[in-house]
Amino acid sequence: MRRVEPVLVTERLVLRQFSGADAGQLLALDGDPAVMRFLDRQTRTLAEIESEVLPRFLASYRRYRDFGFWAADTRHDGEFIGWLGLRPVMSADMAIVHWRDAPPDAMVVELGYRLRRSAWGRGYATEGARALIGRAFSSPGVEEIVATTMAVNARSRRVLDKAGLRYDRTVHVDWPDPLEGTEHGEVEYRLHRTDWAKAEQRPGYLQSEESTPCGLATRHSERSRLSALECRCAEYPRAGVTDEGGGEAEVESGNAVEARDCLVGQVEIGGTEVVEQLAGTACADDGVNGR
Repeated sequence: MRRVEPVLVTERLVLRQFSGADAGQLLALDGDPAVMRFLDRQTRTLAEIESEVLPRFLASYRRYRDFGFWAADTRHDGEFIGWLGLRPVMSADMAIVHWRDAPPDAMVVELGYRLRRSAWGRGYATEGARALIGRAFSSPGVEEIVATTMAVNARSRRVLDKAGLRYDRTVHVDWPDPLEGTEHGEVEYRLHRTDWAKAEQRPGYLQSEESTPCGLATRHSERSRLSALECRCAEYPRAGVTDEGGGEAEVESGNAVEARDCLVGQVEIGGTEVVEQLAGTACADDGVNGR
């Protein structure tokens, strides 16, 4: 049985850190031309995954406490479906695709995601993105979340809309080897903390997920019930992005999170034993893009 330490658990997803054992999964993701349609002309090789992609993901865990790129597995069967991420960036006048990585105390974070074709059209990207937005704004210093994709990537743009981000501008980048559709530009989306907070107060807003004191992302309707149970974080030691190639069509979510998921030390998810190490300061928390 594979043991993983979840970073965040939503109704249908477990977000966890990558490891060297995920090279094959990432190859299946980045080796699919349909997934890479709006990202690169070439698919990735295993050598590139092992020498470039995985090292970048693993380095983000060493540099940041609350940010990085996380593998997304389904809760019901533990299937790897892709990744989602939050990347602190240094805001600049140039296009977001050229923004540099920022220190851990950055005020702006870039949202990203990439899912396998088998996971498209099931609402996973939207569900994961909303949960990560809540996680990002649980960090006091984060004031804005940004994202970017090709203007012609309509499905990915719908994910950003449903996650709460709003279109800001279209920019044109001089790519050395432009993809089909590049002439229409790159679109940039933003969500400021104050706008997110106001929207969260509106009844039924996006039916967004939030994280309970024990780290489970839930619907608003479930949050009060789980909070009332006072998930006893102190009793459970806690451990503490980019386009989805084919996009996402929001669908009804699966089963609601059960209260017991918040209270047990270990949860069985699709044959995978998820060790919820829920302690430390994280218990107080409520909670790349390619072209």
